[in-house]
Amino acid sequence: MIYFKRGTVLFFPTLLIFYFILLLSIAIISFNSEGGEIDLGVNQLRILGSHIVIDDFNLFKEEAVRISSIQSLYYLGKNGGFFEKKCEKIDGYPLLGSNCNFLQSIENDFYLYFNNEINKHLGYYKYNPEYSYKLSGKNLRGTSKNILSLNYQTLTYHLKGDFYIELPQDIATYKELYKKVDENRTCLIQEAKPETCIEISGLKIKREGDIFFFDLLSKDRYLVIEGESVIQVPITFKFAMDLGVKDLLSNSDDLLSQSK
Repeated sequence: MIYFKRGTVLFFPTLLIFYFILLLSIAIISFNSEGGEIDLGVNQLRILGSHIVIDDFNLFKEEAVRISSIQSLYYLGKNGGFFEKKCEKIDGYPLLGSNCNFLQSIENDFYLYFNNEINKHLGYYKYNPEYSYKLSGKNLRGTSKNILSLNYQTLTYHLKGDFYIELPQDIATYKELYKKVDENRTCLIQEAKPETCIEISGLKIKREGDIFFFDLLSKDRYLVIEGESVIQVPITFKFAMDLGVKDLLSNSDDLLSQSK
């Protein structure tokens, strides 16, 4: 007999019976009473193989969603909340104003970035999910229109690419920063240390005349692709504003209410 911790005892006959049943259940080929061959355990192995195929896709999808969300936020922040160049740039910072802002388009522009990234990954499975999205705070839910068909031996499995993920950054914070710049314009112009005018964690501000440059950095650093390199950096949302222009953000409250 074999003794385990806490006085548990397992007899050899029990072990022998257990291993006999286990070996029998996974045996693939045996002989029937007529001398032919029958398959034993094939169904079990097919079920196991099916789970492996499905789990492989789900794990791949989850990691693809995570990587795509980070890369998309990185691009969105780098381009001042836009998918394509829509504003004049100063030193690489989009110059925002009443005629060029992201308040009504930032969510959709994020979705465009995300679509590009996730389709690159799911292309491995030759799968185009055609997602529809719902964003609530940092929570992003994707519902796929198309179904993925995966084959295993003679079986075909039909899967959907739906997902749910918590983003590392809340896009609403970018809108909040835009509004706070408008509310604290006088303080920003007069204060020697403009960061004291706006209380948002991770915010850095520099000034050149009436032009203010804003960088909102994430607390953590993430691996992202930049050109041909992989770098580890904070997700940074960056833009510039000319606070010497009186009507720069005069309609920010209206635009914020329309974007909700």
